[in-house]
Parts: sequence; C-alpha cells; structure tokens
Amino acid sequence: MALYGIPNIEKFQGMEPLPGYPDINEVLELQYPGLKDIFDSFYSVLNAQPNWRDEIMFDRNEFPFEAAIAVPDENGRLITLAMASNNTRSSRGSLGHAETEAIFYGLKGEKHLPKGAVLLSSVEPCAMCATGFHNSGGEKVIFSAFQSDIRGKSTWVDDMSKPFRSEPESYSAKAFLLERNPAAVVIGGYRRQDALRYM
Repeated sequence: MALYGIPNIEKFQGMEPLPGYPDINEVLELQYPGLKDIFDSFYSVLNAQPNWRDEIMFDRNEFPFEAAIAVPDENGRLITLAMASNNTRSSRGSLGHAETEAIFYGLKGEKHLPKGAVLLSSVEPCAMCATGFHNSGGEKVIFSAFQSDIRGKSTWVDDMSKPFRSEPESYSAKAFLLERNPAAVVIGGYRRQDALRYM
C-alpha cells in the first residue's frame, strides 16, 4: 500500500528522507493524527524515570518499553485508550510486557478491543504481544525500534546485566501478523531514533 506516494514504506524505515519524499515521521503523523502526541507521552515517561540512564547502562530494574492502545475519535484523531510501561520485573513476570499490559487495560473487561484499535509501541512487538493483539481483534500496529535494534543489548537489573527480550533474526511482526490476518497493517520505524536513545 502506498502512503503519500511512497510505494514501499519498509524501504524508507529509519532512513534519511529521500529527495522529493516527505520524512516518514511526517507522513505517519499526517496519516494518523494524534500519533505524535501519544509517542511524546512514551518518551516523556521514559525521560521522567529517576536515574534512567548512566554512562554505560540502565539503572531502573525495568526494560525501557512503552505501549498504548489508541482508537480514532469521531474526527479520526488517535486518542489513548490505555497506556502501559514494561512490568516484567515489578508485577506480572514474563507476561508484563508493555504491549500486553496496554492490551489488558484496553480491553476493559471485554473480549475484543474497540473497532479501529491500534497498538502503538516503542519497540517492535514480540510474538507473544503480537498474538495477544491479534486475538483481541486488533489489526494495526505502529512501532519505533525494530527487534534487530535491541538484539544483543542489555539493561542493569538486580546488580546484573540482563538482555533485552528479542526474537530470532528471522522474526518480523509484520510477517507474523499478516500470516494470521492478511488485512493487518504493521508499520515500523516511526520515531526510531527517539526509541534508540533508551536502548
């Protein structure tokens, strides 16, 4: 699908704008009004964490991932239905990924998310989170950093270095979700550089 004349959006992810083409972030902000505000909230939360990053590694006892479930209002502007931080250390163990937390709160006791729900994440959702979103009726995902960006990186947890979660090199949230739903829309690389500041 072409977005504003860009034939293959994956080709432009994380790259400098090409002559004659708009910046991918600007394109997505035009396509999805309200997107910038929600991602601004992600990075505001990450910036507010005490001692978030020192010279070498993180010092928070949580991994630096944020996610939200957003729905379009009557004017098509995305508004936050639920937002969550990663909670694998503090509450739900391995199920406490930011995306699964946002999905849980976005469901509000229902079996399915509202029509038009979008999963927004600071990092490409893993297979567990993508499955949860798909099973909850979601079809659209927009994320910042790719799994390949976090592979091999770690954070400081309980006085020891712990690796970020990452999927195998062959993993792609887009391929994973399209296999389950050919109508799914998965866009990566939005504000990628902002996410990478915390990796």
